[in-house]
Amino acid sequence: GNLHRAHGMTLVTGPTGSGKSTTLYSLLTLLNDIGVNISTVEDPVEYRIPGVNQTQVNTATGMTFASGLRALLRQDPDIIMVGEVRDKETVEMAIHAALTGHVVLSTLHTNSAAGALPRLEDMGAEPFLISSTVNTLIGQRLVRKLCENCKEKIELDPKAIEKIIWNFDLRPEFLVLESEEKEKKKMQELGILGSSLKEVAPHIGKRSVMDILVDKPEILNSDMDKSGKEVRQQIFNEFTGEDEDKEKKKAVPKGSLSLYKAVGCNKCEGTGYKGRIGIYEVMNIDDEIGSMIVRKASEHEFIKEAWKQGMILMHQDGFTKALEGITTIEEVIRVTQE
Repeated sequence: GNLHRAHGMTLVTGPTGSGKSTTLYSLLTLLNDIGVNISTVEDPVEYRIPGVNQTQVNTATGMTFASGLRALLRQDPDIIMVGEVRDKETVEMAIHAALTGHVVLSTLHTNSAAGALPRLEDMGAEPFLISSTVNTLIGQRLVRKLCENCKEKIELDPKAIEKIIWNFDLRPEFLVLESEEKEKKKMQELGILGSSLKEVAPHIGKRSVMDILVDKPEILNSDMDKSGKEVRQQIFNEFTGEDEDKEKKKAVPKGSLSLYKAVGCNKCEGTGYKGRIGIYEVMNIDDEIGSMIVRKASEHEFIKEAWKQGMILMHQDGFTKALEGITTIEEVIRVTQE
């Protein structure tokens, strides 16, 4: 949705080697229609896309991201892709491009989608300009995929599950909650207690969503066609359709949740893994988050607000992919905590 707006900026965030460039190229391919003028400034040009005007950064000749972007604006393209926003000059040019009717795609080195907002401010961008130009932030990492030939299922009891959840800092929809007091304590530990718990997350309190995930792990799969709100609504529907007897059941009956472990065979060279897959979080900038940008809110406040609105966080997406047997908990922890 936001990607197809007439103007504005979409930023892909993550550390080096997290697949940001591949995501940018996927977005460009998605937007590459007949009659759409797309230009890029890259360092280096990693893939050639038919019909796209691609320029390589060359510091020896003075061709930087900022100067390349300035030159591109004279050609008035519809869509501009800048390989990376590295400095104040590039940020200012990218914002100027987004304000003057262009769709701008770029990457930024931050650990989370929300972390891009204070980072842009640190680079010298004016908060009111950030709020009026940035449409979408995508945070991502790459996890190794389990080898289908040798992966092994492991059954977990509720205590092991709860331990994973807490080591994993999973948000409240994953928590096995036992009482109001425990709820409060856990929410305080997560730093999400200012207003009452029910206001922050009205779906919490009856029982854990974990048992819903056991039956329907696909609910939380990060699907680009579904917004976080739709996904969360699906979970609410699962809650409201339950009878009292089911509510009284333990959140996760022993052995009902399956995860997988890497083993190793000749097909995966003994590693237990073959190939990689992305885990993502997508943060849309709405009016509420826009006003938070202007008042210079912290990264944590942005995450809290986006979560309330339905954003699925990166480690939640990873946890879901572990539930589906695509990867392991260890892999998700490894890449989200680096």
